[in-house]
Amino acid sequence: MLETVKTFTSLNLLPNQNLSPNGLNPEKNVNLLTAEEYGITSLGFLPEKCLNELPPGWHHFQPLLDKLSSDDDDDFRALVHTMPPYSPSLYSLTGLSQGQKRFLYSILTMCMQKYIWGTGTSAPVDIIPQELGAPLFEISNEFGLLPALTYAGVILYNWSTKDESQPVTLDNLQVCQRLTKVYSFEWFCLVHVAIEAEGGKVLIPILNIKKNMQDNDLKIIKQTLRDVISVMKSTKDVLNRMYEKCTPEDFWTFRFYFEGTNDEKFFPNGLRIKGFEDKPIVVRGASGGQSPLMQIFDALFSIEHVGHGKEFLIEMRDYMLSSHRKFLEDFSMGQTLKDFVENSGDEELQEIFIEGVDTFTAYRQYHYTIAHDYIFKMIKRNQIDVVRERKDTETELYKKNETGTGGTDAPRFLKQTILATKETRTLQIKEDHEGSLKNQGKGSAKIKLDISINRTIIENLLLSLIVAIMGSFLMRMLM
Repeated sequence: MLETVKTFTSLNLLPNQNLSPNGLNPEKNVNLLTAEEYGITSLGFLPEKCLNELPPGWHHFQPLLDKLSSDDDDDFRALVHTMPPYSPSLYSLTGLSQGQKRFLYSILTMCMQKYIWGTGTSAPVDIIPQELGAPLFEISNEFGLLPALTYAGVILYNWSTKDESQPVTLDNLQVCQRLTKVYSFEWFCLVHVAIEAEGGKVLIPILNIKKNMQDNDLKIIKQTLRDVISVMKSTKDVLNRMYEKCTPEDFWTFRFYFEGTNDEKFFPNGLRIKGFEDKPIVVRGASGGQSPLMQIFDALFSIEHVGHGKEFLIEMRDYMLSSHRKFLEDFSMGQTLKDFVENSGDEELQEIFIEGVDTFTAYRQYHYTIAHDYIFKMIKRNQIDVVRERKDTETELYKKNETGTGGTDAPRFLKQTILATKETRTLQIKEDHEGSLKNQGKGSAKIKLDISINRTIIENLLLSLIVAIMGSFLMRMLM
């Protein structure tokens, strides 16, 4: 393990330029693997169950877990310094189950963030002890993940049910570990877990839809799309519950824990493991963009992002479990569902497809509303210092611009994803009697959008006309 740490290079990531927008590659076919091989369960990208206890031989981490939500920076860091010195045998992963390794990955990433950021009242540290860094790097390599706090570590692998006999729903969830005593942190995480569980209901049908297309099974494809539409609506309902127990003001008391190590202000040399300071770790922070769920919806509807949005989403795949990343890549190969729908000649299927795109657009628009309330509005109202009661700008840990924890220009990125999703609703449909193309959508959903677009055009024209008339009138009055 130490040899691996000695030789790893800087993790300053660049977007994968070998992929087309959203990774779509219709020219190449691939045989899809099984759900199990892609790490897909009945709960989607969530494991069926998360363990919540240290495996044998790792009990020296228990004092850290007991203090993980502590409000004392020095107390937690001091505990880390009392841990047994790192050795491959004492920090061994040999013989551990996948569930035990997932738990270790989750707690190691959170312990690292706690050590780096403390409680957010002082500048972060940029060197972590080997006792945290070395095992984290080893277990990250095994999962194909980065040695950083990722969406997988804090969301996918950090939950349990209060009552195992009941479904995995928001009200039946609790986190395994917290980084703060404030319950809003737990609620913030659980809302995302519940979204994953809800979306997970349709992952296996989505996996099978390529086979359904080959079999020309329109009935199953229609039902799958209807189920996807229903799930996207329910995930939006779950997202709406964020306000219940995590206010925008609450969010800013722990947002810094989701930051990365790519901010040169605090990490001019990246994050380093003690003893290997010449090998910096430069990574983005945990972000919802690291969830495979929204990206599989992108792939299902053939949504092609461009520019900044494309680059960010493709880069986010580097922060996903390798099996989840492979699912996204494999699913994006071969004939797309959109192409199948366009050539199906089935108007009902085309209408359902467009309804699906519109529903996904609505979800993204609502997500933008959440981001506006929790990030953009808070910054513009200048409430950050009020929340933390901190005036010392030298130790200020919060971004004053609208950059997301993943390091992206959040307003620009979210608007681009909404626009790209909207544009996908237009279908190129062949006319049977001529074979020519009709650049239009089908059904009432299309008509509704066209009316909306025409109304906007008319309103803009009328506004321009009114301004011109008023300008002419004022000129005459002044002459």
